[in-house]
Amino acid sequence: MGDGILVDALGTTSDPRIFAAGDVALYPDPVLGRRVRVEQWNHAQQQGAAVARNMLGAGTPFTAVPWSWTDQYRVMLQIAGHCADADSLTVQGDIADFDFAALATANGRPVGAVAAGRPHDFRALRTVLDHVDDSPSPAAARTPAVTHALLAGGQPQCHVIRLVQGEPDVPGTRIPTPPHDSTSPSNARQGR
Repeated sequence: MGDGILVDALGTTSDPRIFAAGDVALYPDPVLGRRVRVEQWNHAQQQGAAVARNMLGAGTPFTAVPWSWTDQYRVMLQIAGHCADADSLTVQGDIADFDFAALATANGRPVGAVAAGRPHDFRALRTVLDHVDDSPSPAAARTPAVTHALLAGGQPQCHVIRLVQGEPDVPGTRIPTPPHDSTSPSNARQGR
């Protein structure tokens, strides 16, 4: 078992009569090309439904990219994919002002996305992550200009930040403190 129950892309364990999904499942991630275990409620719901269909004979690999969001001090923060595996971050907007969309890449391949206050841009970046193996991506034609700029590796109004493994923060930035909001408690509202 180790870090989870080892399953294939269909959710099947080493015994073809036993399946696993959700927080316990260590499954092959198509974006990273390695096994991962995701502890996020909406991802567990998606995987559980996919594995249930496979138990009934669908035979469809689970390929959904994990994502989550939270509202903090009137700013919606969203993240998708596996940003911890990135070696660069292409950012449009201002991180310190909590108004940005960013694409995380590893060896030039998209592996994650982060956005603050830009839900439409985030949805476009999620679509790109969902179609990372498509060449050329049909999703690219349907995404807003920010996505094109981010995928082009930092066109005007974007900047690229090279990440170093083990660094707690993005180089050249600090974790900004959100503006004080007297109407919002410090607790987060996660997902819907």
